[in-house]
Amino acid sequence: MVTVERHMGSLNFSTQLSDVKNLLDKAQAETTFWGSRVIKVQGFTGSVYLDDVAKKILEAGRTRCRADDLTPEERVAGIEIVGKLQNFYQMTDKQIQNSCFLTRFFCWIREFTFDSYARFHIEDPLY
Repeated sequence: MVTVERHMGSLNFSTQLSDVKNLLDKAQAETTFWGSRVIKVQGFTGSVYLDDVAKKILEAGRTRCRADDLTPEERVAGIEIVGKLQNFYQMTDKQIQNSCFLTRFFCWIREFTFDSYARFHIEDPLY
C-alpha cells in the first residue's frame, strides 16, 4: 500500500488542486503523543504533517496568484482546501486541549519554537 506522504509528494499542488481536495476529503486530522498535528488518509498508510500540507498549499497559492491563471474550478477547490485545513487545525486544537500535560507541552514546543507559520497564514489570509 502507498504511503500518504509519498502520494502527496508526487502531487504538484500548483496544478492539481482538485486532486489535493479529493485527497483531503478522505482525510482525518489527529494529534500524536509528541504534539504533532498529522493527517491520515483513508486508503493510504502512514501520515503527513498538517503544517507541511498547509505550507505546500500556501506556496502553490502564491505561485498561481503571481501567474494569475487560476480557473474558477481551481479557485473553488483552493477555498475548500483552506476551509478543510482550518477545520483540521480546530479539530486538533480540541484534541490537544483534552490531551495529557506532556502532549500539550510537546505541542507548545513545536508551535512556538519551530517554523510553524503556516497555520497563521491559513487562518488569516491577510496575515
